[in-house]
Formats: sequence, structure tokens, C-alpha cells
Amino acid sequence: LKLSATTATIIPKQQFQLSATLKSTGNAAEGVTWSSTNPSKIKVDANGKVTAVATGTASVIATSADGTLSAVCNITVKSAKTTTLRYEITKFTPSAKEVRVTKAAKSSLKTVNIPKTVKLCGVTYKVVAVKDGAFKNNKKIRKVTVGQNVTKIGKQSFYGCKALKTLVIKSTKLTSAKVGSQAFANGAKTVTVSVPASKKASYKKILI
Repeated sequence: LKLSATTATIIPKQQFQLSATLKSTGNAAEGVTWSSTNPSKIKVDANGKVTAVATGTASVIATSADGTLSAVCNITVKSAKTTTLRYEITKFTPSAKEVRVTKAAKSSLKTVNIPKTVKLCGVTYKVVAVKDGAFKNNKKIRKVTVGQNVTKIGKQSFYGCKALKTLVIKSTKLTSAKVGSQAFANGAKTVTVSVPASKKASYKKILI
């Protein structure tokens, strides 16, 4: 048997499709059985669709219908992070791949730049949200920029960020229902806020 991939590096909740062919003919192998050596890290369904569950390593094994042939794909599941931020997949479909920011990748981070998109393990995701309490009581952050694709800022996501003096919101997609309670509460006494011109009136009601 020959698999469409023999190694892969992905992040939790990411999915990809494996296929098996016969080396002798190059034709698709029929009746293949798929299994994972560690389902707590990697799951695979009856059709070879792989889903990452948690960080770690595992192998997906394809076995021919008669049990005489097999092939292996070794998979590593890494944390969904960049040098500055950690992420979590919220949607993974052929047409839409989205993540939310969950926390800072390092405690010394002073500037939070939530991008429009982020590339993780070779896949580009839209960054659409900030998780509840993501930066709660962070005393180092001084500036936050919210990217164009963010539609939701979770409750208390920046609560107690007393060093936060500059807030730049590039998104035009926020509503009162999508900005959680106390998202920016108990922070610095004075914060300079920049928002899209078309949203000044509506965002003033949401953020203040």
C-alpha cells in the first residue's frame, strides 16, 4: 500500500484526508481499514479522514482488505501558536477555516496584534474571535490591535489590563451582542481608542 502522506504536522482540531493506493497498479485500494495508534491524540474515520485531538504524536495505519498489506502515516500534533499568540480552531471545513485567540504565547508580551489571518502548520485561518478571559488581569499589555476579521470579543477578555493605554480596532463586524460583558473593564483610567470612522457612534456605545 502507498498512502497520500507518510508524515504530517498539524494542530488540534485540524483535519486532513488520507488515501491509499496499490503500489503495483497505482489504483485506489478498496476495503482499507484505518486505525490510530493513539486515539487520544489522533482519530481517523473509516474513510481515512484524520482529526487531531490533542498535542502529541500518533500513527495512522492503513491495512488492506485481506490483511496482507499495510502503510503508516506518522503524525505530530503541535500547539496552535505563533511567537506572540496562542490560537484554537473554531471552524475547519473545506470552505472556511477559522480560529480564535486564546492567550498570549509569552508572559512578557506588551503589544497584542490580532491579525486578519494567521498561518499555522501550513494552513491559513481567519482570526475571528478572542476567547473569554484571554488576557484577563494581564499587567504587561500596553497596546492591543483587533484585526479586520474579528467578529467576537469574549467576556472579560481584557479585564483588568491596567497597563493597556492604546486600543486599535480595525474590524467593522462587532456588535453589542458580540462584545462580552466587562471585555475591557477595570483597566487603565485613560485609554486612547481608534476605530473605523463608520463605526465611531456604534462602537462608542459598545466599548464605553
